[in-house]
Parts: sequence; C-alpha cells; structure tokens
Amino acid sequence: MNDTKEIQEQRMRRYFIEATKDLLRAEGLRSVSVRKVAERAGYSYATMYHYFNNAQDLIFESVADFSAEIDAFVREQVDGREASPETLKAAYKSTIQYFIQYPGIFELFFLERGINVSRREEAMTLISSLLKRQTGALWDRCVESGCFTAEGARTRSVNLNYAILGLLLLYMNRRHPQDYGTFMELVDAQLAFGLGREHS
Repeated sequence: MNDTKEIQEQRMRRYFIEATKDLLRAEGLRSVSVRKVAERAGYSYATMYHYFNNAQDLIFESVADFSAEIDAFVREQVDGREASPETLKAAYKSTIQYFIQYPGIFELFFLERGINVSRREEAMTLISSLLKRQTGALWDRCVESGCFTAEGARTRSVNLNYAILGLLLLYMNRRHPQDYGTFMELVDAQLAFGLGREHS
C-alpha cells in the first residue's frame, strides 16, 4: 500500500512539474503562478499545495528537469563519436539549437534577474555549470587523445563557454545579429577559433 501511495504521489508531482515546464517553455517565467499551474495540470491549486510549498518549489524542479533535458539532448548528438574538435563543436551547437528552440528556457536560465526559486544555490549551480557539464568529458577525452594539451583545453573551454553564452545572450536578448544565418556564422567562427590547432 505504501508503494502504491508513493507512486501516486510521484505521479501527481509530475503533473504539476510538467504543467510548470509547459508554461515556462511557452510563455516564460512571468506566466507561472500557482493558479495557472494547477489549471494546466487539471487540478485545484489546493491540491497542488499538498505536494509543493509554493511556485518557487515548482520552478526549482523545472530548472533541474530542464538541465537534465539539455544534457540528454547534447549527449544524443555526440554519444559514440570520437573525441575531436568536431565533436566538441557538435556539443556546443546542440546547446545553442536547444535554446533557440525553447527561448523561454533560455530566458529562465540567463535573462531573469533575481530568479526566485527554492534551493537557489543548487539552481544557480545547475545553470552556471551547464556548458562545463556538457563538454567537460569531451575536453578531457580530447586531451587524452592528444588534440589539446591539458592547459590548452582548460583555457579554451573557459573562453569558449563564455563566448558561446555571450553570443546567445546578444542574439536571444537583443536580436543581434538580426538573422539566424548570420548568428550561426558568428558561432562557427568562434568555434573555429576556439577549437583550432594548438601551436607548438
């Protein structure tokens, strides 16, 4: 009976988390309220309070879910590929493609000031470590295979992580450049520079 109750509780929690994620994807953080989440989930907001303390708990759970979702999306693009600058390029471009597809998630992660979530430090760590998580193992494998020195990989990865986020911020927040093709040309140029051959 306990197992059944726990399964039911997990199922109910998922309904509310998925409803929150749907709102965040479609309309951004400003759309999230207890009433709207409950309405989208198909339950009363009183029922929601049985499983979550407030909307901030739901936003944290959504951040954690989105982080795992992005990680999985990138892994799908690079799993089974040899360690190489081309594979690293594919990983970075996969992250970009994800955020272009879901601008509401990008806004939640990088544009919302003072994002109000429970377990704030944990949420900020998930967000700030995003590119490092997705590319760190690939950089390590590239060092092992001789593509880069350890020091070169450290410097390049930090520089590229900031450069890619900076390009995304300008494009997503200011529409600079105005068209996607030009934006991707800038991305490709930055990746070519950051992943080019090391000079001995």
